[in-house]
This record gives sequence, structure tokens and C-alpha cells, in this order.
Amino acid sequence: MLYQDVNGKKRFKPLGRKVSSDKRAYGIVFEDSKLLLVKPTYSQYFELPGGGLEGDEDISDALKYFLKRVVGKPFVKKVRFYIRNKDSYAISDYMFFRVEVEDTNRHDFNHGEIEEVKWVGLDELMNLRVKKIHLRMIRVLLS
Repeated sequence: MLYQDVNGKKRFKPLGRKVSSDKRAYGIVFEDSKLLLVKPTYSQYFELPGGGLEGDEDISDALKYFLKRVVGKPFVKKVRFYIRNKDSYAISDYMFFRVEVEDTNRHDFNHGEIEEVKWVGLDELMNLRVKKIHLRMIRVLLS
């Protein structure tokens, strides 16, 4: 099977190599014609707020820092990744939700892992380094 790295480069998984799996939930927050993006400290790419689910963690717990309510059904995408710096392979279930926020000024989005928080217009997205899968899901869920 084909796996891809963060830059979209494809590679085959060698026979016998183990594959880890995880689930990730991200919220698409779109207000006043602007989209909320965050830049984690461990990445050079902007992404939608959210992250990995720990054990039996509920999706609303994963999105709790900014969630008011989920709008509509999630869009789920299964992605096969090659993680270059760990030389490992993973299958991730990505769940993307449209969400509404309480009041972003009231919330601390930093939580030690976020370097930058940015509200951007859709026309600005192409000028930023945004994870490709997040860009695709933004297009799907906002169309």
C-alpha cells in the first residue's frame, strides 16, 4: 500500500513493517468570512484547531478548548502516513467538523503546543503553509 509524507511524497511500506493507528478530530471554525487556523510549535504548517484523541477520549473533549457546538455531520478521511523523522508508518482517521465557538477572546488557545493563532480569509489560504489534508477538507466542508 502507498503511504505519503507531509510533503505528499508517496512511498511503499516494506513488508513486515508495523503500522500504528490513531484518530484525530479537527474543527472548522468559520465566522465573519474568516477561518480560524493554528500553528503548532512542532510544525511549520498551519492547521485547523484540534488534534489526536487519547484512548477513549470523546470527540467533544478533543475539541473542548473552542467548541460551542458541532454543526452537521463530520467528514471522515482515512489517511496513510509515512513519518519521516520516526521512520514509521501510520493510518489515521481524520474527522473534520464544522463548529461554532463561544468567544475566541475568552479562550486560551496556547496550551503549550500552539505557536500562533490566526483568523484568515479564504483568499489568504494559498499564501500560508497549511497542511494539504486540512486545505482539502476546508474546501469540502465550506462548499
